[in-house]
Amino acid sequence: MKKIIWKIIPIILILGACGIPNAKNTAAKESADFSGEWSDEAGGSTVIDMWRDEEGLWHGEISRGDDEYTASFWSFSGTGNGNTISYTDMQRVRGLYDEEGEVTEESIYANGKGKITLTDGKLSWQDDEEGAGNGLVFVYSGEY
Repeated sequence: MKKIIWKIIPIILILGACGIPNAKNTAAKESADFSGEWSDEAGGSTVIDMWRDEEGLWHGEISRGDDEYTASFWSFSGTGNGNTISYTDMQRVRGLYDEEGEVTEESIYANGKGKITLTDGKLSWQDDEEGAGNGLVFVYSGEY
């Protein structure tokens, strides 16, 4: 029995060192770093703030000034895979400001789907719920 064990152990060690899939190296593909604040490249009022928690889940908050008295806020969390973060939990809230600066929040939707993609150092936002991010490109503007 000892001879069999001593023959198997070196084989297991070699397979692990060569990258043969096992429980430790079959994790999902690592995602790009989306961290920070991203501003609308065209100078619009839309801003995306991105960060990652200890478990590797990405979180984002998007804000846009709609006009003098309203703003829209989106929030989401999702998993990163390569240069894309996919989400299925986006919430949108509209903030209504009165002349004294008081805010009333109105929930527009929850469970929105879409993705954030990083290409050539720029972000794009595909909002499957209402197309709010269509055509927008975001550039890194600093740490969040």
